[in-house]
Amino acid sequence: MKLKIFTISVICFLLFAKVFAQEGSFIVGANGAYYLPFGGLADRFDGTIGGSFYLGKEVSKDWTWVGKIEYFKYSELNKDNMFKTVTVPELNDQVFKLPLTKLKMSLEVFSLTTEAKYKLFDLSFMQTQVNIGFGFYKWAFSRGDYYDSLYVDSLGTGTMLKVAEITAPALNLKEINGGFSFGLDFDFPITKSIIFSLAANYKMILAELWPTLSLDMEAVSGLQMFELRGGVKLKL
Repeated sequence: MKLKIFTISVICFLLFAKVFAQEGSFIVGANGAYYLPFGGLADRFDGTIGGSFYLGKEVSKDWTWVGKIEYFKYSELNKDNMFKTVTVPELNDQVFKLPLTKLKMSLEVFSLTTEAKYKLFDLSFMQTQVNIGFGFYKWAFSRGDYYDSLYVDSLGTGTMLKVAEITAPALNLKEINGGFSFGLDFDFPITKSIIFSLAANYKMILAELWPTLSLDMEAVSGLQMFELRGGVKLKL
């Protein structure tokens, strides 16, 4: 893993050295973004906000390369999926979905990526670009311990029946993985040097979150999300 990271780092360094040696305008900018989880990640979290800072260079009239630093953190749980399913033999195999009200989880992400942008359309009021990005994502997942006894009102009379005992030690994962993204940029010039930018991207981190079967929590293979971002960039 370390050898792969070193190899990719060298490639990225050589690529940027070549890019910045060419003529063209420098680019610097910052974005705020909303990250909407997709696939298995959406079963665990609701959307969150974050941001990025980037700098780069126009290497031709159609191509721009940028390097980007990005940060976001998921901490709001998808409460519609936070429940334990219990089948109770004493009640004729009746099935109950009991909310996991004490559950706490988070996923924190810091990334360093490279992004190539190719111009599709250049109108007087807007420029549209395709963007393709790749790089490294340092992430940390945390789930607090969960110990609880679950009860149901067996006859609807207030008499509570214990139907499950949950024992789930805390789980913490930290890794650095590769990832990629692609989407569209929409640039609206305010002045010759100041540009308001919007973008819509699909992003995947090539990582896995472990399952916790005692909480009916499946594994997540590939951390997928949609990114909606907006910000300002300067041409120098």
